[in-house]
Amino acid sequence: MDLHLQEFYYREERHWGVGSVHSKKLRPGKVKNLKDRLLGAVQSTEPNLIECAVGEAKYEHVYRALVWRIPRLNEKQNAAYKSHLLRCRFELSSFDLMPDAFLPRCEVDFTMPLATVSNTVVRSVSVEQHEDSDRVEKFVRYVAKCQYKVEIDYVQCADLEVDNHGSDDESRSCYDYGARTASTRVPAIRDCRTA
Repeated sequence: MDLHLQEFYYREERHWGVGSVHSKKLRPGKVKNLKDRLLGAVQSTEPNLIECAVGEAKYEHVYRALVWRIPRLNEKQNAAYKSHLLRCRFELSSFDLMPDAFLPRCEVDFTMPLATVSNTVVRSVSVEQHEDSDRVEKFVRYVAKCQYKVEIDYVQCADLEVDNHGSDDESRSCYDYGARTASTRVPAIRDCRTA
């Protein structure tokens, strides 16, 4: 997902140089630091730069984009018409330039093991002209690799911290980037191939 923003937004200082900011877990419907808030230990919480409900997101310089990786979906989150949310927040000053428009789509690479799109089944494998044909290990690995283009819903909100009702600065603005695969817009398959 390319947000057309500068790279230094995604960088943080570390012991040995500068590294990428990683996402924090976003659990909708749960209050952050509820135990500390009830005890009065935490007065104000810092909003995270990148939050995602599942997987991990970070800026990768190779792609010059924010990359959201989901290694595996749990059975609870694998239901039909389930939305997964990636939230990215930036505190911009009046001198920072906002682009006129963001990209309407993001690219999704999807790999599904033990499956093929065409339902092809390999019946036999033979190896010809090998020195020792008895020791040749024959195996078949089914993998379906797909690439989708998913539309992004950009939502402009008035307050930077949506969960925090007692914010002092109401004039800040933020954008929530939600890649919703289960909305009324059906993602078109650009390329789907098997390996």
